[in-house]
Amino acid sequence: MKRIILIVVMLVLGGVLTACIYDDADLAFETPSGQFQPSIPIDVVEDLFGQVQAIWDADDGNLWGFHLQAPLMIADPITRHALTNMPDAYGDFQPIGGIYGGVLPNHVFISHTITDFAGLTWGMMAWEPMIIDMISDHGDDVVRLLIHEAFHVLQNEMVVGDWPMEVDQTFAFLSHSADARVTVLMEAQALAHAVQSEGEERFNAIHDALSIRAHRRTISPEAAISENAQEILEGLSIFTEILTFDNANELMEAYLPRVTGGAQSTGLSVYPYFTGAMYAILLKETGADRQTGITFYTDLAAILQEHLSIEITPFEQLDTETWNYSEIAEAQHAWVLEFQRMMAQAEDFVAQEWLLIPGDNFIDGASFEALEVLFVDNPDGWDYFVQYGTFSMIFSDWILHISDGFSSPSWYPNVGVHVMLYENIQISEDGLTATAPTWTIEVTNPAYQIQIDNYGKLIITQN
Repeated sequence: MKRIILIVVMLVLGGVLTACIYDDADLAFETPSGQFQPSIPIDVVEDLFGQVQAIWDADDGNLWGFHLQAPLMIADPITRHALTNMPDAYGDFQPIGGIYGGVLPNHVFISHTITDFAGLTWGMMAWEPMIIDMISDHGDDVVRLLIHEAFHVLQNEMVVGDWPMEVDQTFAFLSHSADARVTVLMEAQALAHAVQSEGEERFNAIHDALSIRAHRRTISPEAAISENAQEILEGLSIFTEILTFDNANELMEAYLPRVTGGAQSTGLSVYPYFTGAMYAILLKETGADRQTGITFYTDLAAILQEHLSIEITPFEQLDTETWNYSEIAEAQHAWVLEFQRMMAQAEDFVAQEWLLIPGDNFIDGASFEALEVLFVDNPDGWDYFVQYGTFSMIFSDWILHISDGFSSPSWYPNVGVHVMLYENIQISEDGLTATAPTWTIEVTNPAYQIQIDNYGKLIITQN
């Protein structure tokens, strides 16, 4: 159930790992070579693919023991035009210059992800405003993203076994245990220091990181499987981005702020991306085996511990102030108390009636300000996430403006969005706007109107 929560949250926030099954009958592209005019600039994509290929060729299999070469796709989520670095297995995409192009069918989800299409698994990047801006200012970041998604494709062959179903991708324990949050931030600091140092200083930092990690898994046993799986899935992909940096320090400096930046939010759950990459760097630099028999259960830290013959020290015997224990602990205990207050408010929030808005497309775009995401376990068996703040969800036919609270169950069939059903709903005479104390729905397509059905649910219907 926790994994389903993450899927919904990532849909709302704009990213999700998904796989789609190719159906030849759904293919929308059918035109001779040379007549296709993609919405994505061909020369820019050719250059990006060329940079990735040059990095792969320069590595020549050194990083992972095999040559990095994977299908890549850049797709426009609006036009569904797509450009690829190689032909698909069925010959549906046509040559355009030195690359290939076509139109994706509607069932293929477009995001920064991997997807199955036309007989191949592709590393996909969405052609969106953020990426367009990055190409102008930070082109290397776009190349890193492509290498990251390409490695996810290669992981299908490299990692042995299936994804563990017991993984909690939300790392819910972090929202209730200040001590667990403290150890996450301390371990990250120790690993960063280890990557930046050498000799005895590095050994001591690794020792402390491993000891801090062991303590967290004592106070939060559920952390182990979730951390291991995410460190393999995402941490190793981040580690592979090292090919675009000059050294490990630069990769560390790029990703450590993402962990420290989550110290006062539920965003701290990104830490396995960082810890997995750091342990992989240390395994590589100390000559340990990080390639043989890898599964999603593999503990990279345990491999490093065995390789260096490190004995774990009990947490209370560590010099914890080396890693700023007092300062971190004070802030994290305060955060958890505030979170518990908000959780109580959230539990009352989701106990109300629901407003169900059916929709074919979950979300076309979204803008968020001061948004906090909470996770609530509800007695009726549903898991919910609750978002506090002010934001808008922009759909193709309507816009939803929210202030002070928006909540949704983790999954509900055939429904686009759930928001709380408040009393005193006001619907305009033309049926294009509905308002309540904390939200407003505006229909932007006159072909639709807002109604309340016999069950008291607000719905958007087509005229």
